[in-house]
Amino acid sequence: MKQEYLEFAGLPALLWGERAERVYLYVHGQGGSKEEAAAFAAAACRRGWQVLSVDLPGHGVRTKEGEAFDPWHVVPELEWVLECARARWTVISLYAVSIGAWFSMLAFAGQPLERCLLVSPVLDMPALIGTMMGWAGVSEEQLETRRIIPTAFGQTLSWEYLRWARRHPIREWRAPTRILYAGRDELTDRSTADAFAARFGCALTVIEEGEHWFHTPKELAVLRRWEQEQLQENGTGVLIKSGAEALAANLERLHTTPLGIERIRKNLSLKKETDVVEWCRKKIRQKGTTVVREGKNWYAVADDCEITVNARSFTIITAHSAKGRCAGEEG
Repeated sequence: MKQEYLEFAGLPALLWGERAERVYLYVHGQGGSKEEAAAFAAAACRRGWQVLSVDLPGHGVRTKEGEAFDPWHVVPELEWVLECARARWTVISLYAVSIGAWFSMLAFAGQPLERCLLVSPVLDMPALIGTMMGWAGVSEEQLETRRIIPTAFGQTLSWEYLRWARRHPIREWRAPTRILYAGRDELTDRSTADAFAARFGCALTVIEEGEHWFHTPKELAVLRRWEQEQLQENGTGVLIKSGAEALAANLERLHTTPLGIERIRKNLSLKKETDVVEWCRKKIRQKGTTVVREGKNWYAVADDCEITVNARSFTIITAHSAKGRCAGEEG
């Protein structure tokens, strides 16, 4: 498997796999590094993905930046990583671990990611800090007074961190998400995981005997099997061919020109008040749609309507009836 050490978005990074249209951004947790993506990258690259992993502050080659391992430093870094990734890849997914998942959900909320795989994610940071305060026997009043309190179990409690986390809850998460959760996770309780999955429509897989850090041979075997299962699915409900997952993953980016609107309305006999772009989105989303990438364009066929989209700019070039009258045309 090809590996390339590089600087990406100004951060030390490791890019795995041969050049492809699709990439997984791998975000490690506390104590991790960009190199820990190796096992997942081996599986993902065999299925036509690249994997990009970066060192977060205080980790990997950035050990001297440990004081910056907090959301007000990490979240802007990840936002810039995603922005730079969009200039290089057409399909972007996420693999994030523990607190890396929390950072990622803050950074990528509302972004059109194709798929998100979260392993032992931290889902409610204020609750986690409260749990740690209980372990340390520290009251909220004590933390507010002292501001910073080191603990015997290696974590430092911070009043500023707690206040920041309370002001920035995860309110939005629309990306298709699969969560692997350990039944004995001491950082996120089961009720929190269940509630999060229900609220945001995530698929939750539970290893009842597992712990937050997957490290035993049995836990690692389950993790590797779960990763393989996720990589085998496209998760869209749309028949995808020729690497065209990008179209299904980026429907919110679809647009067209004034001339395109008139052309499509005329070709499909749509009413003047019809929102042409939204009409095309609905056609592409519906079950049974076939999407094929040929050259610089995607061709989506639904109900005998063929929609042509530029693969780089997501511009709808045209749409017309493939076989006589298109089902769903308006008279």
